[in-house]
Amino acid sequence: MLALLIVSRISLVIFMKKLKYSFAAFASAAVLSGCASMLSDDPLFIAAYEMPDTVDIEDEVTLAKLSWIGKDLLEPRARRDSAKLLAEQDLPQEWDETQYSTLASMATDMFVGEVGSSLGGAVGGAVMVLGMLSGDGSSNNASGLFLPATIDDVAIDSTEKAHAFAVDMVNNNVMDTAEILGYKATCEYGCDTANRVYKLDMLSSTEKQYVYQPETLTVSINVSEFIEAGNEAVLDSLATGEPIKWRTKDTHGAMVLLGYNPAYDENGNLSLTDIESDNGNFKISKSSITISRTPFGRDFTRAMFNNPYHYQGSNNLRYFAYSGDVFQFYGNATIESFDEKIVK
Repeated sequence: MLALLIVSRISLVIFMKKLKYSFAAFASAAVLSGCASMLSDDPLFIAAYEMPDTVDIEDEVTLAKLSWIGKDLLEPRARRDSAKLLAEQDLPQEWDETQYSTLASMATDMFVGEVGSSLGGAVGGAVMVLGMLSGDGSSNNASGLFLPATIDDVAIDSTEKAHAFAVDMVNNNVMDTAEILGYKATCEYGCDTANRVYKLDMLSSTEKQYVYQPETLTVSINVSEFIEAGNEAVLDSLATGEPIKWRTKDTHGAMVLLGYNPAYDENGNLSLTDIESDNGNFKISKSSITISRTPFGRDFTRAMFNNPYHYQGSNNLRYFAYSGDVFQFYGNATIESFDEKIVK
């Protein structure tokens, strides 16, 4: 009887999530169709709020991986569900012997039951030992970075080296993404720190390909300090497919904010504003961020997060980005929160 009640509850949650999404889609379509003549000269609104094309993600393991990576956006029950599914998966055989044996050893300490060729399915209540599975809710916005002990033949053997590597990686990704989309990125603030603000100017040779594509953009980044992944490295590694050793500490550990229509101060410099984080405030450009919802914004996000280490999601902007893909994000109660990939 208890099992039946649990299954019924999960089914109801999934149904309500889908119903909520369907209502949102209907409401958005109604707004656009009812006000099309009034909004025909507002390309930003149309680009940001028309419903994008999506494909369903039906594979349960894929959903579990995405849910674990974006766990800070989800409620504890959904985190537990993703952990249980991941614990049934094999560790990748292509990892070297040291990486494999280290994570397998962690798994024996972390999970209930014998560990054979896989981590085993007898997780039960043992997943509650993970700090990330407790708490009373989820964050509206989250970002972070995972790193292995070695990447691109570079040894990362301390939290300080992990942080420095991550800052360089995010900086390079900003520069590369700007170039891919036909812009030149120039650092305007904090250029030797982990909290930087860039101005992106469209190149004269760039042809506009989107309904809304500003000539000037801003990108604000902030990378928090790193910690050892600890026992959570097992699930982090299963989710990312990489032998994870380090991760950002903060819920907003590796934030990248794309902005448009920036404000300037009396000297012609970008105006900045403070954002609160777990370990103090950091600066971002005083810009509008609705552009993240547009096709252009999604292409920026796909290029920016086109690796297995960096992720970002927003309940406010309704998206989750990871490994070159952008997903719709509606609701936070189940692993199905990430089951619709935006294709354009």
